[in-house]
Amino acid sequence: LFGYIGNDGSVSNVNVSNVHLEGYKYVGAICGYLSQGTITNCNASIGKIDSWTHYAGGICGYVKSGTISNCFNSCFLDAKYQSVGGICGYNNGTIDNCRNSADINIDEPYYVGGVCGYNEGTIKNSFNNSVRIASSGQYVGGVCGLNKFYIINCKNKASVSADQGYVGGVCGKSLYGQIIDCYNDGEVYIMKVEETSEEYDYIGGVCGYAEDTRFENCYNLRGIYTPWDYAGGICGYLGDGGNIQDCHNEGSVSASSYVGGVCGYGTFTGYITNCYNTGSITGSGNYVGGIGGRLSGNITTMVCYNTGSISGGWNFVGGISGYSLNDTKNCYNKGDVRGSHMYIGGLLGSNWDNVINCYNTGRVEGKSNVGGLVGDNDQEEGEHIFNCFQTGEVSGTGDNIGELCGVNNSSGTITRC
Repeated sequence: LFGYIGNDGSVSNVNVSNVHLEGYKYVGAICGYLSQGTITNCNASIGKIDSWTHYAGGICGYVKSGTISNCFNSCFLDAKYQSVGGICGYNNGTIDNCRNSADINIDEPYYVGGVCGYNEGTIKNSFNNSVRIASSGQYVGGVCGLNKFYIINCKNKASVSADQGYVGGVCGKSLYGQIIDCYNDGEVYIMKVEETSEEYDYIGGVCGYAEDTRFENCYNLRGIYTPWDYAGGICGYLGDGGNIQDCHNEGSVSASSYVGGVCGYGTFTGYITNCYNTGSITGSGNYVGGIGGRLSGNITTMVCYNTGSISGGWNFVGGISGYSLNDTKNCYNKGDVRGSHMYIGGLLGSNWDNVINCYNTGRVEGKSNVGGLVGDNDQEEGEHIFNCFQTGEVSGTGDNIGELCGVNNSSGTITRC
């Protein structure tokens, strides 16, 4: 209807149907480019919206600064390059209480989301209930493809898939953002069966890849699958400044290496606290865990638990984490843990720091370096396993099978266990 809405512009209570709209860029059923105005109580239904380059949205193509609220889209969307969303292609304003029910299934473009393709503003109280969000490109999410600010109280029910890159039930990739009170209820998967570039792929029930991002009170209910690495029930890769709090996963997670019920790979500085996993976690390679696959740097795990079955195809498999470089406190595992080779533990496959007030009751099976608490305890001097217990059956077909630790190196201490 409008190519451009300026500072004081306002559009409300407009319904458009049988939409057939094409443009070079900034394409939307209500508005192409929203500068600082408002779009309220507007709907777009039945039809197709197509941008030949960038920024296609069911309601608005590009939001520079403004608000879209109480809007609904069911028009099919397409763009040739980047930034496609059920409500808007790019957002630097506010999207509030909006809903998309249109499937997005396109080739090539980056930044594809059920609500917004590329977000540098706020998305809140919004919902994608289409059947499928899919692209052969990268940065694909049920709510948002790429996030650089806030996503609050949003949900996705569509399956989300891509051939490569960053894929998540809520957000494909998040940088310098916050994702709060969000959940995913659609399957998430990477479709390609052969590596096509030197870049890695990241997949998560909530977010594929995150740095400087806080996750709070988020959860995933559906299965996560990739034939490659870096998969997590909440986040596939958690980088510097990433924190996960009060989150949980109920879906199965299946990948190669770096596979976790909450986080596939966590590194640098951050924490995972008050989280849990009940889904089955399967990795055909290394670093598989009920909470984290591999937790490096200064990632601390506190007040977390796992009840799902954990299965690893090679080394470093644990009920809480396959490999941990920092503290694990007040955590427990009740799921069975099975690994095909070395460093298999009821809590941690390999430990390099303190383990305090933790326990395991799950069955633990492996080949060598298998322990009811820790498979391989490689603590530095002054750090220890303290006030922990385990009651699960422990078995192995090779060397170094222990009720508490498979191997406790000379600097490691075990006290009150």
